[in-house]
Amino acid sequence: MPTHTPTQGTHHVVITLSKPVRGGLISSTSSFTYTPLPGQTRLDAYMDIRRHVERENPAVSGGNVVFFAIEPNQF
Repeated sequence: MPTHTPTQGTHHVVITLSKPVRGGLISSTSSFTYTPLPGQTRLDAYMDIRRHVERENPAVSGGNVVFFAIEPNQF
């Protein structure tokens, strides 16, 4: 069992984007941690997260959000 946890963001994010393509759909699910900036709203965070995912996977850029969750990254 690991004794050291690398620095993580304050929130855990899961987001799935799906986009129609010729002959079907392409979808991508991403999971990572994120720390909102002071004063940032949930909408601001969502837009930052979506832009990040679209930069990482341009094939789903402009696609539909099928699932989005952001929760505190703690038990």
